[in-house]
Amino acid sequence: MKQHSILFRFLSLSLAIICLALTLCACGNKEDTVDEKTVVGTIDGKDVYYDEIYYLVKGYEEVVKNSCGDDTGKQNEKYRTLIAENITETYAMLHLCEAMGVTYNEKDWEDQIDEQADAYITNFFEGNEDDFRASREEQGLTERYFRYILGTELIYEELLTLYPEKGLVPSTEAEIRAAIKKNFIHVYHLALFNDEGDDAEKNYAKMETALGMLRSGESSMYDLISKGYTEDFSDPSGKGYYIVKGTMEESYEKAAFDLDVLEISDIVVSQGTNNVNQLVPCYYIIQRFALDEEYIEENFYELQTEYYGSVISKDMEEIRATLTFEPNDFYNSLDLSNLPKVEEGTTAKIVWICVGVGCAVLIAGAVTTVVILKKKHAKKNLPVQKRSKT
Repeated sequence: MKQHSILFRFLSLSLAIICLALTLCACGNKEDTVDEKTVVGTIDGKDVYYDEIYYLVKGYEEVVKNSCGDDTGKQNEKYRTLIAENITETYAMLHLCEAMGVTYNEKDWEDQIDEQADAYITNFFEGNEDDFRASREEQGLTERYFRYILGTELIYEELLTLYPEKGLVPSTEAEIRAAIKKNFIHVYHLALFNDEGDDAEKNYAKMETALGMLRSGESSMYDLISKGYTEDFSDPSGKGYYIVKGTMEESYEKAAFDLDVLEISDIVVSQGTNNVNQLVPCYYIIQRFALDEEYIEENFYELQTEYYGSVISKDMEEIRATLTFEPNDFYNSLDLSNLPKVEEGTTAKIVWICVGVGCAVLIAGAVTTVVILKKKHAKKNLPVQKRSKT
């Protein structure tokens, strides 16, 4: 009875440790959250997860607030439109890849994704994983979805190889050069981003002043860029932008391709990526210039890749028109202007670690107790050692 009592006390203590660990884990997750892999809908026969829409909402937040103000009803409507557009675009690319014989499965691409992730952290965060994690969390980007993005980029690169191999785009240097000259235009632009807190009317008035100076000949595009009439500094070479159809925001692209050489656009209301990588409403003034042969020579590979991308984009757009994101009841119940935080599954992992540790303690303790009891029992029944007579 005494042996059983000792074992019972130890087992009770081990179970108490497990219960305490589970309680502590549960207390650490009081905040309203949604698991990253909660299904929010389907598209093209594939599940769409919560962490995807959470990241998209974070990315579109400023655009939506600027265009809809504090009206949460309008915000939700705008979010749902933008999310559907983005999701159908992504899955159109996956569909196209599958049609070309390339499928995405993270396990198959794991090593390459690891390499891409390491390179990303090295290049943008000097290898500091804590800084990367903080940035990722600030953007609402889970590790799972970050790796998914890297994986889809890898299979997209496969298309850039397959298209010329299958004769879907020009492959000889002469053919590519001719395609570049036929399909690209050369532009400069002024851009003012309507960031949160900016006065959009003042930005528009500033663009009106710039447009008047350009059209009167008082200042050139180069002068106005140097005088601070633009907030876009993504042209460090100072040689302008070479764009091809299917690669720019629709309103910008239409305005640019409608121009003759040296013609200046009206103020274009569009969207652009600001200098902290946020998509925001913005104003553009675009001027078209002649193609520069020297620039084409120096940037031939980049222009070739961009041209291939435009052809792929056109094919994707045809597929996209056939796809529909079908949200489920859970997605429809969400207030997209105030989403619950995404849970990366860490709490669940901690719970199971706690359980595992507790079980290990329980098992190890039970075994140890049994061994100790056996030893005590054995000592009580040791034979009396016979002393030899001298």
